[in-house]
Formats: sequence, structure tokens, C-alpha cells
Amino acid sequence: MMVIQAPSRNFAARIMTKAEAVATAAPEPTAEEAPKGLPKDYAGLTVAAISEAAPGWNRPMLEAALQYEQEHGKRKGALAAIESALAAKEDKA
Repeated sequence: MMVIQAPSRNFAARIMTKAEAVATAAPEPTAEEAPKGLPKDYAGLTVAAISEAAPGWNRPMLEAALQYEQEHGKRKGALAAIESALAAKEDKA
């Protein structure tokens, strides 16, 4: 007969909630790390939120977001949304 032991207290203490894991995985950029003009709370935005908001951002915000993505997240959907919004701004000019 095999005996299975319950996990120790230390094991339970190491389990993170989903919110804790997200907060740990995507820290807010510091003033030194964040490009000037980066939209507020950018690091916490989802790709869907970036896709929705990017067309309303001005050129400096878009360029800062593009720089941040290239240096940090490199999320394909975010990069595509930002590049599309920048292209739309160029077409209007």
C-alpha cells in the first residue's frame, strides 16, 4: 500500500494567485526604463486594450509604445496594432 502525504506548508506558501503571477511577470516600468511619452499604465495593458486604444494615441505615445514593445514584451499583436496606428497617422499627413 502506498501512502501519499499532503503538501507541506512551505509548498502551499509558494503557490501564487493568478494576479500575483501577472504582477510579478510584468512589472511597471520605472521612469528610467519607460520611454518618454509611454501611455499611462502601459505595461499592464493587454494586447486587446492596446489594439483598441492605439488609434487614439498621438505619434509620441505610439513611438514610445513601439520602443517599449521592441525592448520588452515583443507581443506580436501589440506591435501590429501600434505599427498600424502609426501608418494611419502617416496616411493622414
